This record gives sequence, C-alpha cells and structure tokens, in this order.
Amino acid sequence: MVHLADMRPNEEFYEMGRNARNEVVEDFRDPYLAVDSEGCLVDFNSASQQLVDAIDEEAVGEPLEDVFPDFTEQVDKFETEQSIDTEIRLHDGSRYSYYDVSIAPRTGRPPNEQLGRLIVFREITTLKEREEELREREKTLEQQNERLDQFASMISHDLRNPLGIAKSYIDFARESGDDEDFDTIEESLDRMD
Repeated sequence: MVHLADMRPNEEFYEMGRNARNEVVEDFRDPYLAVDSEGCLVDFNSASQQLVDAIDEEAVGEPLEDVFPDFTEQVDKFETEQSIDTEIRLHDGSRYSYYDVSIAPRTGRPPNEQLGRLIVFREITTLKEREEELREREKTLEQQNERLDQFASMISHDLRNPLGIAKSYIDFARESGDDEDFDTIEESLDRMD
C-alpha cells in the first residue's frame, strides 16, 4: 500500500499546470491586471496591453498609478470594498470606450490579510452605443407621438364644430324642409372633408 507521505510531487505535472494556466490567462480576451497590496502591478495578460500602452514586462513591480494613471482613482475608491463591479469610461485620445470592471480582493491566511486585487475589464462600448441609439429612438418616437397627439386633438376640434352644426341642422331640415338648412349641412360636411 502507498502512503501519501511516500509520494513525491511530479514536476512535469506541476509544469503542465503552470503552462495551462499561462495559456488560459494569455488567451483570455478581456484585459486582466493583478495588483499587490502596495498597489504595484504583479501580473497582466496580453489583452491588457491593448488597454494600456504602458504595460509591458518592465511594468511588473511598478505602481499601478504610474502604469495606468487614468484608472488608479477607480481602483483606489474601492480599496476598502470587497468584490465590486463598476462601469468606467476611458478616453484613448480619439474616442471614449466603456468597460465593466470587476475588482476583487485577493486575501491570504488569515483571511483578512489583503494580498492585493484582481481587476478584470470587459469592454461594453458597443452595448453603450446601442443603448444610446435606443434612447435617441425612444426620444424621437416620444416627440412624434406628441406631434400626433397634437394633430389628433386639432383635427378632433376642427371636426367637432362642423359635425355639431350638421347634426343641429338635420333636425331643422327635417322639420322645415328648407333648402337653406340643407345648404348649411352641406357646407359643414364640406368643411369636415
């Protein structure tokens, strides 16, 4: 019988695990940053390089505020929070991009020991643009509905008066048989037309 104490870790197995983890993190299409408890960059993936030009291997160990100053305020305001999801807007010089950002603390033993934070960005610019388009369409439809309501109210008012005259003169015309009453009805109907 084999005891656990007699077993030695298989270096190849651990190496395979490290390589698999590296491939998954590198292939992850969302930018990812790991920051230590001092606020220094510890790890990142290649998608982060598209988000922040200043990130490269030399940035590891540098304060996040030096590497990614536009974002430091966002991270710092959640320093005392547990896991947080927020939305931010970043400007790249030509346009704004929107991101859903998850900031999660990394703790050690004991559980309250803060080791750092894991930050994951998911770009939602297209979603925000579509939301804005929908708001604009909704606003346009509301304006069109208001104009249609005004038009319907005006038409209703314009039709109500000649219709009332025509109805009144029908009673007169029945009693009198006078052509003038029929002429008044006809004029009211023409106005309505």
